[in-house]
Amino acid sequence: SVEEDIPPVMPDNLDANEKLIVEALSQGSMSLDEITQRTDLNAGVAAGAMTMLVLKGLVAQKPGNVFVLKRR
Repeated sequence: SVEEDIPPVMPDNLDANEKLIVEALSQGSMSLDEITQRTDLNAGVAAGAMTMLVLKGLVAQKPGNVFVLKRR
């Protein structure tokens, strides 16, 4: 069976910083600088959380250091 029209669900395995980034990226793709401005996370914390989101397969890094949520 093909599952369609299922709204995106915030995964349970995200920490608070990762959730902030996912919420920010739900508005569209952005650079790490834009993410830090929208989330008020410092660059080191945001970069660490972003790395985890990429490893978890939730976020993709595009050319120019731009990040985007992967659509599932």
